[in-house]
Amino acid sequence: MENIKGIQLSDIFLTIVIVTYKRDRQLRSLLSSLACQTDLGFNVIVIHDGPSLGTEELVMNFNGAFNGTIKFLETNSRHNDYGHTLRELGISLTETEFLLLTNDDNYYVPILVQELRKALSKSKAKLVLLDLVHSYPDIYTSRFHLLWIRFLDKLKKYHLIIKLGRKGPYSAVRVKPSRGMIDIGSMVIFSSLAKEIGFPWRDYDADGKLAEALVERIHSKEIIKLPGLLFIHN
Repeated sequence: MENIKGIQLSDIFLTIVIVTYKRDRQLRSLLSSLACQTDLGFNVIVIHDGPSLGTEELVMNFNGAFNGTIKFLETNSRHNDYGHTLRELGISLTETEFLLLTNDDNYYVPILVQELRKALSKSKAKLVLLDLVHSYPDIYTSRFHLLWIRFLDKLKKYHLIIKLGRKGPYSAVRVKPSRGMIDIGSMVIFSSLAKEIGFPWRDYDADGKLAEALVERIHSKEIIKLPGLLFIHN
């Protein structure tokens, strides 16, 4: 194990926690993007929201690609809270130095982990931010669009889906660690800090609330951003 500026980095230094619910096609794309990483120094934990049909088989088909470091779990019943209960579980199961919480409709470019390890070797960062390519073109620049998406997500709880206005051209997003300016998959977190905070929120803004809680507990010099666009959110 190597000591780099006060942070212990072993060969496997990162846990990627993926929450999913009946989206095997998207999940396969995400796992494929992780299997293509140039640096395989990470574990993967996939957690399905309630009982699944076939998802475990899909996940375990990647076991060889990840050298046996992938795990699958499913809850006894569905929580239907944006995956937040599953994220809390994922945090508790993490044993590596760093943690990335992400969703099944995300994916990452092949050099993400490589660039992350390189950046951490040169800093004392406890929060690493990732700018992203996003399929909601104005979500972070228009308050109206943000409110519209929240409204659509509330309708989903009543099994009502409006597709109009939901999708648009992909666009680059420069994230900030605050509500309405970040996605859960944009944060790589020092695991002990994540365990200290937990994931007590269950609403739409939980991603931003976690980011704000992290910023409150660390120095600005402990926050870095990786250059380029390494994360795609669908």
